[in-house]
Amino acid sequence: MQAPGTSSVRAGKIEGVSLSVMFDAIRGMVEDHPRGILDFATIDEVMESIANGGLQVWGAGNAVELKLLALTTISMFKKKSALFITWIGGAEFDTYGPPLLDAAEKWCAFSGVHEIQASATRGWGRRLEQLGFVSPRIELIKAVSYVKTDNGQLARKN
Repeated sequence: MQAPGTSSVRAGKIEGVSLSVMFDAIRGMVEDHPRGILDFATIDEVMESIANGGLQVWGAGNAVELKLLALTTISMFKKKSALFITWIGGAEFDTYGPPLLDAAEKWCAFSGVHEIQASATRGWGRRLEQLGFVSPRIELIKAVSYVKTDNGQLARKN
């Protein structure tokens, strides 16, 4: 189920677009907006995960150009399931974000997924809050302060 101007990769195609053409568009979008997802995976790992169904792709734009892209995973828990937005990037979020997220929410309702979750920077968080997302918890991150030395020991980073 898609909102106008949005689509999602399912079974290898997006509204008749070949998977290889879509992969080129996805690769370009992720490489142009690498913050986040490429901190944890190579572009080839991202593409492989899309191909094998580990990541879902949600795209929005006009007839000529992909403007906004989201990568999601589905988490199944004992009592509920969640569509987790692992990465979102592109341009014109105010135009394309609401219909993209609305399409994802409709797909969740149709598929029996209970909620949409996202981890976001403060800026993206403010944008998502405007669309009904709430922050039930705080996310804290600490960089590892140790390194493995040449002799296999651990030492604190300087």
